[in-house]
Amino acid sequence: MRNSKLIGLLFAGASALFGGEADGSIYKVFQQTNNTGYSLTKDTHINSNQANLHQFNARNFSAKGSNPRLEGLIRFEGIFGDGEEQIPYGSKIESSMLTFNLTEAGQTGTNVHRMVQYWPESVTWNQMGGDGINPNGIEASVKITDSFNSNVLGGIELNVTDDLTLWSQGVPNYGWALIPNNLSDISYDIASSEYDDISLRPKLEINYFLPVPEPATLSLIGIGVGALGFRRKR
Repeated sequence: MRNSKLIGLLFAGASALFGGEADGSIYKVFQQTNNTGYSLTKDTHINSNQANLHQFNARNFSAKGSNPRLEGLIRFEGIFGDGEEQIPYGSKIESSMLTFNLTEAGQTGTNVHRMVQYWPESVTWNQMGGDGINPNGIEASVKITDSFNSNVLGGIELNVTDDLTLWSQGVPNYGWALIPNNLSDISYDIASSEYDDISLRPKLEINYFLPVPEPATLSLIGIGVGALGFRRKR
C-alpha cells in the first residue's frame, strides 16, 4: 500500500513537471486588460509626414498607402517563458490567430510581415530609416505572414501560426509590421491596446502542445518506478 502511494506521488510529480495532459492541446489568449492579467501589448504606427513624431498611446493605430503613408507595428511581449501564464519554449504550435478590429475601414491592401528587427513603441518614421519598414529580411521578413483588404468595420483574423512556431523555437519575438501593398490614401484604423472597449483590442489566440519530455527525464522516472517495484517484490 505504501509503495502504491509512492508510485502515485511519483507520477503526480511527473504530471506537474510536464504540465498536465499529454494528449490534448492547450489554449491561451493574450489581450491587453489594464487591470489584472496580460498587459504587454505594444502597438503604434509610423507616419511619413510626421517623420520624427511617435504615434503610440493612441486609441488606434493605422495603415495607409499614401498622403501620408502609415505603417503599423504590433508586438505581444512575454508570450514564451517559464511563468505560469506563459507558453514553454519548445511547445508545438498547433494554430494561432491574430485578431484586429477595424474602427475605420479603408481600401489599402495590407501585408503582415514578421519583424526581425527590434523597435520601441516610441519608434518614428525616421528611426526606421526614413523610408518606412522594408520587408528585406533585415527590418521585416521577406515572407508575407498574411494579408487583409476590407472596407467593412469589424474583426479581421490573420493566421500567424508559422511565426509563433519560430518564436517557440527561440527566434526573437519582435512582433509584426503592417505594410500597405498599394498607394490608396484611404486608411485602416485599428483598435489599439489602449482602445476604450477592451473586447475590441488586438487579440492573439494560440493552441499548442507542451514540449515532449527529454529522454533522460523519462529514464529517471522509469528508474524510480522500477526501484519501487523491486522494493515491493522484496
